[in-house]
Amino acid sequence: MATGGICTLNDSELKVLKGTNGKEYGFFYTKVSPFSQFYNAEFEAPGEDMYGANKFTCAEMYMMYCKARLFKDDAIAEKILKERAPPRIKALGRKVKNFDDKIWKNHCFDFVVQGNYYKFSQNNTLKDYIISTKNIHLAEASPSDRIWGIGMKITDPNIADERNWKGRNLLGKALMEVRKRILTQDSSTSGSDELSIVTDDESGGENVYI
Repeated sequence: MATGGICTLNDSELKVLKGTNGKEYGFFYTKVSPFSQFYNAEFEAPGEDMYGANKFTCAEMYMMYCKARLFKDDAIAEKILKERAPPRIKALGRKVKNFDDKIWKNHCFDFVVQGNYYKFSQNNTLKDYIISTKNIHLAEASPSDRIWGIGMKITDPNIADERNWKGRNLLGKALMEVRKRILTQDSSTSGSDELSIVTDDESGGENVYI
């Protein structure tokens, strides 16, 4: 497994600020941060599929691959696996055929949690990094993303007040779920961490994160 990553909490990776409510907040945005979906870190998913796909180079690749598989777009899924540039991987994900936003909303958060769990649990340096954030409230300071981010710039002077956030911060919440899972997992139950990538008709519309 790859062990690349950085263990120091410097401002280029995570800007830690004390919130007005007394909480500590850790803000990240660019791909230099290990918390970015674009951060280069190889990991594997248990099992193989029709392409023999169990190796991924970033969390964005895993997310977009799951998206393509969910909507049965095997052609895009195969292209995603061959691509190495995260922005192009994201662009491919936007081309998935038969996309249904309602179905996607029911699955996407769980895909992001699972992909990041593989990423952080399999790379020792990254595992130490996410554990080192302890009780810091993680948030993606993306000014243009009000779903996965908080809809504010990392330089905004009002960013430390959560009441000012304009986004849902789903990526930050997913990462905190990953951190909790890593901290509480029992090594004897490591075989229960697999996510089955199923199509929507197979799942009955329910979340596929198991």
